[in-house]
Amino acid sequence: MQVARVIALTVAEAQWTKAQQKFLDVLAVPGNREKSVLDICKLAGYKSFTPWYAALKEERFAARVKELGYQRKHFPAHTEVSLAKDPEEELAQDVWDMRRLKAEYPKHMEPSKLIVDFTRIGNLLLRQQIKLYFRLHLPKWKARTFYDHVEHLVRLLRALPADVHVGNMRRDHIEAIVAIPRSLVPMLLRKDFSCFDRCWSTWRPMPPGKALARRAS
Repeated sequence: MQVARVIALTVAEAQWTKAQQKFLDVLAVPGNREKSVLDICKLAGYKSFTPWYAALKEERFAARVKELGYQRKHFPAHTEVSLAKDPEEELAQDVWDMRRLKAEYPKHMEPSKLIVDFTRIGNLLLRQQIKLYFRLHLPKWKARTFYDHVEHLVRLLRALPADVHVGNMRRDHIEAIVAIPRSLVPMLLRKDFSCFDRCWSTWRPMPPGKALARRAS
């Protein structure tokens, strides 16, 4: 009887809560492991990220999430962040927290949606060029816009060879971007192309984007 009870307890301990199992099912899909916490929660059927952080309180679940390769960075809450005393020091970083650069930002939004991670652009020269483009828009863009734009650009820049930057980009590089399958997410891809056009036209008088925009339509 005692052995049976121990076995029963072991089996019970191995089971996940309903929420934990939902999250693990979502993370079982490799493509989901690049998504934000809020996106993971939405895919699991939750409207906020509260269930996620509640599930992570159990070390066994946190360890399993780490084993799956999902290691989202923890960003401080809005109440823990203040404007940077030296904006230039903040802008020199390859990861911008827009809450430290913009006094106004949506307080209801998940912190990760206000983080602009340029390290996802592997080519260091191209990264600096993109950062310059973003810097030029600091006075006009809203805080969330910076996150959206880097997401749009990174999706397209993945089609380029690792050594390509604004100075040596050729027609065949543009064609590689145009060749990205539109059937994946047509509306999103149109936004990607539009963002690329605006960025490119900062350096080149004739953006290649009209072709990109037409291809996406």
